[in-house]
Amino acid sequence: MSIRMVVERVDGIDLHCPSVVCDHCGERIDNDAAGYVMWDTAGTIYHVHRQPRCGYALEKAHDEMMPWTPLDAHIFNLITNLDIDLAKARQSASFMAST
Repeated sequence: MSIRMVVERVDGIDLHCPSVVCDHCGERIDNDAAGYVMWDTAGTIYHVHRQPRCGYALEKAHDEMMPWTPLDAHIFNLITNLDIDLAKARQSASFMAST
């Protein structure tokens, strides 16, 4: 899963932010509409851009057609499967941002 911590400078402060990175081109996927999630027969998950056809290139590199799901649906399913309390998660994120 290509989630990496990147440093973003906001108002003169370096923030360490989790970001989704395309497994094909290595560039950041900056919004849910820009990417989707694919997986291979072994169950390995890949994040890819919808354009410029990173998903097709990934399938070609692995020599297999892969199922896929929209990035927002994937994240929603993770939240549901992990039984995450969104209010508590928001508080945790706010606390971590303030430290």
